[in-house]
Formats: sequence, C-alpha cells, structure tokens
Amino acid sequence: MLGWAVVYPEEMGTPVLDRPFMGTASTVLRTLILEAQARGGLVGVTVDWENDQDSLGNVFSENVSLSFHVGTPLLEVATKFTEGLGYFDIEMTPELVLKIYKIRGLDLHETVVYRPGQAIVSHENQIDAKSLVNEVLVEGGDKLLAVASHSASQATYGRREGYLSASNIQEGLSEYGQAYLNRVAYPSWGIQGTVTKFSDERGNRMKPFESYLIGDWIGWNIASEDADELGFYGVLRVCGITVSEDDDTGALSYTLDLHDTMLEHEIRLNQKVERMSQYSGSDVLSVAPSSSGGYSDSEVNNMLAAKANANHLHTGIYAEEDHTHDFLALTDTPDSYLGQGTKVVAVKPDASGLEFITVFGGGGGIGVVTELPNNPTNGQTVFMYNASYQYLATYYGPTAKWYRISLVGSNYPWANVYKPEALYNLLFGDATKSIVAVTVSTDFNTALRIKGATNTTKQLTWTFTSGAGDFGIWVGCETESTNYDWGYVYIDDVDVSGKLGGTVVSRYFSKTLTAGSHTLKITYRKDGSGDVGYDGMQVYAVSVP
Repeated sequence: MLGWAVVYPEEMGTPVLDRPFMGTASTVLRTLILEAQARGGLVGVTVDWENDQDSLGNVFSENVSLSFHVGTPLLEVATKFTEGLGYFDIEMTPELVLKIYKIRGLDLHETVVYRPGQAIVSHENQIDAKSLVNEVLVEGGDKLLAVASHSASQATYGRREGYLSASNIQEGLSEYGQAYLNRVAYPSWGIQGTVTKFSDERGNRMKPFESYLIGDWIGWNIASEDADELGFYGVLRVCGITVSEDDDTGALSYTLDLHDTMLEHEIRLNQKVERMSQYSGSDVLSVAPSSSGGYSDSEVNNMLAAKANANHLHTGIYAEEDHTHDFLALTDTPDSYLGQGTKVVAVKPDASGLEFITVFGGGGGIGVVTELPNNPTNGQTVFMYNASYQYLATYYGPTAKWYRISLVGSNYPWANVYKPEALYNLLFGDATKSIVAVTVSTDFNTALRIKGATNTTKQLTWTFTSGAGDFGIWVGCETESTNYDWGYVYIDDVDVSGKLGGTVVSRYFSKTLTAGSHTLKITYRKDGSGDVGYDGMQVYAVSVP
C-alpha cells in the first residue's frame, strides 16, 4: 500500500524538488505517511509508532540528514530505511496496522527446530545474482564523480553497472567504490526450505505466524547423509514466509527464506557502511587502497582547485615561465603592438574585448579626469569622465576657457539619430540669424547653436511623432559662468535638464516616451551681460525611438 502514495513538496506554491529531512528515520517515514493521509490517501492504515520510537517503545537515537525527490513512492522510502540502511524492520498486519521494530525477532532456536522427515519437505541453498554490481559510478560531495571496476566479476557475469551515492565523502571515492564492489560483485546467497506444520515431541504445535514470525531465529537441523559427512546444524533467521496450498488436498506448505548469522552480520555491516557514507555528519570510511587504479579526473581537478585557491609559496617546483603572461597573449586583447604607438587601450564598443584607439591632444598631453584642471596649459586636452559628463575638452589660452571638442567615439551611441545637417529642417524649420552652424576651430563637431539677444529668452519648439522607447538628446551650453546665462531642455513641457550654465557643459538627456506625438523645447535665456562670442545652446544629436 505504501506504493500508493508519493513524496509531495512542502509548499506547492514554491515547490522544492529535492525535499530535505532531518531527524530519525522513523520520524521521516511517519511524517510522510501522515501527510499522505491528510491528503486523503492510505485510508484505513494505522501508524503504530511514535516519532522517535518503534512499535515496542524502543528509542531511536541516530538521526538522518537526507533528501527525497518529490514523486518518490513511500514504498521506496521505507525500503531505503529498512533493507538499504537497516534502521528498522517493518510489517503490516492483516488489519492494516503498520509496525516498525528497531530489533525484530526472538531467539526461538531451542524451541522451534525443524528436521527432515518431520516437517522439512525440501532444503536448498539459494544464490541471487539480480542485485550483482561490478562497475559502479560513485558520486561524492561537491559533485565529484569516480568509477570503480571489479574485473574478475565482469569476466564471469558480464558488465553490471550500478550507482553509489556517498555525499559525505570528499576524497578517496575510487577506494570507497572498490570496497563497495568487494561486497556486491558476487551473487548473494541464502537458504530456502519448504516446511509443513507439525507438533514437536512435547506436543507443541509448530506453525509459521503462530509459533514464530518473520525476524525470529529458529533451529534447522539436517543430519549427515551419504556424501554429506557434516550435515547442517544451525540457527537461522526467518526473513520471508510464502504460503502455498495444494490444489488436490488443500494442505498448506510454507516456504521459508532463511539467513544464517554470518549472512545477517554481513547485511548489517553493509547497511552501517551505507549509513556512514551518506548520512553521518562526521564519520568517514577508511578502506584498503583501490586496485582499480588511481584518482578519478574529478578528484584530481578538485585537488588542483584546492591548491590554486590556497595561499602557497611558488618555490621548488614553481615554473616561472608558466606563470608569466604577455599582455598580447591574454584573452580578448589585441594581437600585436605594431603600428599602435602612442595609442591607449579601451573597451570595444560592443564590449567584446580590448582595442587600441587614438586620442588626440595638445602640447600639454592628455589624461582622464573627473574635474577640469585648475592650472591648465594652452592646448591641453583632457577626457572629462564622471557621472554627468563624458567628452573631450581642450584649453584655449587666448580666451582662458575650456572647449568641448568631441563626443566620445566616432559614432553617436544611439539608433535613429538626427545629426546637425538634418536638424535644420526637421527640428527648427527655416533658419534664422540666431540659429547657426558651429564650425569653429575649437569645436570639431558641427552643431546647431541658439543665440539669444541680451535680456531675451530664445525658445525653439519641435513637435514630432515617435515610437515607444527612450528619446535622447545631446546638448552643449557655453555661458560666461553659472551666475549669468542658462539653458533648459523640456520634453512634453517637463524639464529634463535643469539649469545648464558654465564655461563648458556637454550633457546627454533622455526620457522614456509612449508611442505618439510629443514636443521638444530648447530654451536659452540671455541676461544683460555681454556676449563673449560663444554664449548659447548647441544641439549635437537627437535620437527618436
């Protein structure tokens, strides 16, 4: 019935596909069963144990730390805890009462004894090769992988692949996998006997499910006969009972699956090893060196990565030539210095790597600055770069002023750009004497300049249709100082620039627009001060989405 329910996420709204669990195995299984019943499943099943106790009150003290993928049948969860890890045995009664036992079984080998001719109908050793594995893929902590092989088993039974999770092991995965194969690379064995009910010499009736249960230890005595000089006299554990009915007589016979003490010991040992490798927080497994050969690639890579991240000295085996790299040999750098004299390195416009570029400057040289120098020399060129400005500027000694000489790069950084030669008609219509093209020696980019007469305000308006997106405009404003003349940029009557003024101001503004009709206004206000020749607003480019 446990195959009728599966592991569900804790929260369906934000599901976690690998659900983690902490606590005793009995608590985990009980929690999952009760959740299934709360969803309306496993109707009629009674869970006959508490969180940390078995059905007899024995306390579980060993915690697990593991996860089950959502959709895992609860039968697989129970099998993992019983046959796989050996935390407890489990049974379901005919009344659908589910019970678990930390240590199941009584020692009845002196009172329940089977003998041939008395109740044993048949007896044979059983060999089971269905779980045989001789090539195992081992997954350790930090996603490490290793492969271990058992060549002798493969020569006899062919290649049988398996998987082993050892999440608590960080190194030695190959060795651990080899130790695992030493236990599973050959068929497992057991004893199978068919018996009937009988009464012993004291008149006690002996019958499975009445005189003994699965998990109990019983006596199994077979006298020596013919070539068998030893016979078999042992104590066996009942691991399974199959009931058969004779079609003619209706008599019942019982087939018992039996383990001796050594086989039970080996099973328990394997379960303990499995628990140590997967779910113990601190135990590590020490095993003999592997004969399957060396470390796996992932283990080697992990060791090298650990060395690379550690602070270690480069002495002895350190090879300096392997740690010295020329600039041109680095990733995404130019291939040669040839013909690149006096150029500087910059990031390519598409951000795909580095390249050499030419930056022109005057006699004072060039440099990147965040503020214009206080004591410039005539012809000194700087690259002004801060949160507000990105442009080249040259200092002109005769006027003692800085002049913006170029936008950054050779192309405007937007799509759908209108440059000055197109802006005369598109933006302003007929030219007037206060709208001029600027082509002086101190300004190498053509622009439109709006010059207002003294004590007047000049405003130009352009109504345009755009798509949805960012509208951009690059403007310059050159005034006597920040205390006199000012410029403004309005988009749909919203001030997007604030007050612009100063000896050199070059700014880019943008505003996100909806599709439709919009208005751009450029305003320059001239006070009563004199005209130094460059007072005004100039437009370098407009980008329409």
